[in-house]
Amino acid sequence: MQTDEDGKAPSVGGFILLGFPKTQVHLEALRDHGIQFDRVLNFGDLREEAEDIGKEVIDRMTKESMHYDWEAEQAKVTKVLEVTKEFLGEEAEKVLDINATGPIDNVWIRIRQAIDPFFLRVDNPEEVRVTADIGEPDDENYQPLPKGDFGDFCPVTYSNENWLIRGSAEFEATVYGKTYWFSGEKELEEFKFNPSKFLTGFGGAKSLPLAPPPPKIMIIGSKGSGITT
Repeated sequence: MQTDEDGKAPSVGGFILLGFPKTQVHLEALRDHGIQFDRVLNFGDLREEAEDIGKEVIDRMTKESMHYDWEAEQAKVTKVLEVTKEFLGEEAEKVLDINATGPIDNVWIRIRQAIDPFFLRVDNPEEVRVTADIGEPDDENYQPLPKGDFGDFCPVTYSNENWLIRGSAEFEATVYGKTYWFSGEKELEEFKFNPSKFLTGFGGAKSLPLAPPPPKIMIIGSKGSGITT
C-alpha cells in the first residue's frame, strides 16, 4: 500500500473487508495506517434459544461438498471477535451481531438496520405518546393520536392478503409519530421488522389514496327470492 509522507495511508472512501483482519498483527497494521471501521458486522447463526442452531449454516456448506467443522469455525470467530474488541477498546460497541439465517432478503434488512441511520424504523415507544397515554375522550386533556394512512385497519393484512381487518391498540406501533394498529402479534412483528414494506411513500407497494380491497360477497336465499336474477 502506498503511503504519504507521514506514513499514513492516503484518504480512502468507503470499503468492506470480508473475513479480515484475523489476527492482532493484521489489526495493528490497519491502526498503523490510520484505518478505522464504522461498524464490525459479525455474521452467523446467532439465535439464542433455537434448538437447531448451526444447522442452516452447516447445510449450506455441505451442499458445496465441503468439509465443515461447526465447532472449529465458532472457535475461530470467537477468537477474532476477542481480538477485534480489544483493538477497538472503548468503541467495542461498533461490533454488531447479524443473524445470517433465513431468507436473504431478511438478512439484508438486518444489515440495513445495523448500518443505515436512515433506514425506516418504528418509533421507540418510550419516546413517543401511545394510545395508553391519552386517556378517555371525556378527559379534560384528551388529545387523540394522529393516525397513519390505514386508520384503524391493519396495514400488514391489507398489503399481504388484500383484506381490511380492524386492528387493536393492543398491537400498536408508531412511525414518525403516526399510529398504526395491527390485527395480531404476528402482523405487528412483521411490520416492526420492515415498516417501509407496508407504508406509502417509503417504497411500499401501495399508494395514496388507498383503495378498498375487491369485494368478497356471498349471497344466500330461498328459491324464488331473486338470487340468480
